[in-house]
Amino acid sequence: MDDNSKLLEQIPGILEVQRLNLTNEMKKTLGQKISKKAHLNQKKIFAYKIMYNVLGKKIAGYIAEPKMGKNLPCIISNRGGSRDFGAISLSNYL
Repeated sequence: MDDNSKLLEQIPGILEVQRLNLTNEMKKTLGQKISKKAHLNQKKIFAYKIMYNVLGKKIAGYIAEPKMGKNLPCIISNRGGSRDFGAISLSNYL
């Protein structure tokens, strides 16, 4: 299955779409155990960072979708929080 970067770019309001791949820097941040899981999951999912506009501010969101199958769900995480409260950070997922 091809990734949906081009499709996502066509959605009104989406400013940028970046396909995410596991980098060495991410592996260091995640640690060995989580990096191993992330590497295995990378074979099963596409992950994207999207940027969109809300009241004149650029907001980041993240999408994870399965690579195989039809009509499968995806996960969209775009909770920016209020200052440091509720913002997306690596610690939310470890």
